[in-house]
Amino acid sequence: MTAKKHMSEVPMIQRVAAYLAILVGYFFYCYNFVIIDYVRPYIVEAYDGISLSDTAQFYTWQSVGALIGALSCAWFATNFGKKSTLIAITALNGGATIINMMFTDYTTWAAMRFIIGLSLGGYFTVAVSLMIGLFNPTVRGKLTAFASSMFSVALVAMGAYAAFITSIDAPWQSLMWLVVFHR
Repeated sequence: MTAKKHMSEVPMIQRVAAYLAILVGYFFYCYNFVIIDYVRPYIVEAYDGISLSDTAQFYTWQSVGALIGALSCAWFATNFGKKSTLIAITALNGGATIINMMFTDYTTWAAMRFIIGLSLGGYFTVAVSLMIGLFNPTVRGKLTAFASSMFSVALVAMGAYAAFITSIDAPWQSLMWLVVFHR
């Protein structure tokens, strides 16, 4: 078994590449967190039996999942490694989103948004701990602050993508599938 290298022993280009890869994932974390608010009216229109108030509960289920995921994934990262945990979280997120898009009932959507929430909360916890471990303390805060800007960038990108798919009469589900296919 090889000993772990201290970050100062890893070439800067590899640390920057790792940061950028995490940043891309973090962008999609932000995108997936807010997409449910945007697609709520489309869900009500497309799926019989799901009301607008039901769709508001999807966000609640997702938020509860995010809290649990943020707290529990720290344990998984400690015991199974941050990289392995991040890969598992990403797969869980993609799988739950695929299942989400295959069903049109409230129960499945609520359950999948809860699972997506688990993965989103977990991604945040593990990604931030990975990001801050890559660089010296003098730049950690700046890089973490820059990563936080991805929430606003994701909102703008989602709006631009929504305008685009509307202009070409693509289905609203395209907004959701983007979360799956970025991987």
